[in-house]
Amino acid sequence: MNRADEILHVAHELLVERGYNGFSYADIADKVGIQKASIHYHFPSKENLVQSVIQRYRSIVKSKLSELDKIPVDSVQKLRLYLNYWNECLQNKASDVCLCAQLAAEVPMLPESVRIEVQGHFEELSGWIAGLLREAIDKRQLSLSADQVKDEAEFVVASIHGGMLSARTYNNGEYFNQISKQLLIKIEAAS
Repeated sequence: MNRADEILHVAHELLVERGYNGFSYADIADKVGIQKASIHYHFPSKENLVQSVIQRYRSIVKSKLSELDKIPVDSVQKLRLYLNYWNECLQNKASDVCLCAQLAAEVPMLPESVRIEVQGHFEELSGWIAGLLREAIDKRQLSLSADQVKDEAEFVVASIHGGMLSARTYNNGEYFNQISKQLLIKIEAAS
């Protein structure tokens, strides 16, 4: 891992743990064992650093969703696999939430470029879920209308991220597990 990647990794951890305003370059420097000037060399401002962290995160998420798309199972099962991924993360550590879910709670205080990246993540995830729902409708696995897909996808995204924040709030991954079970029951009831 090169120095810039190490800085991004530590910044990601601190963002998930403390939020945008909960860490400084001094915190990163202490964890990485470098001077703050070294961080500024790679990332001139905190806004630039956080924007880079989110861009990297979004790239990783897109890659993982693409991997899920290649699995030869139906779209409801793909959603189940996605939910299971987060359920395992949150069962291991209830504070291990999606970076963008954490930052979404801070949107009013975030710089514009960071808000745009967070919103982009939500739009991409919602789009992926909408694609799953459309596929399920086309295969007659769901009886939603085409007009309902966008709203249903937004509902799923809100449920997922709300479940993460509930698990974190109560320091108990079981909250996410229960919400994801209810989410799947609701979706499967539309079949």
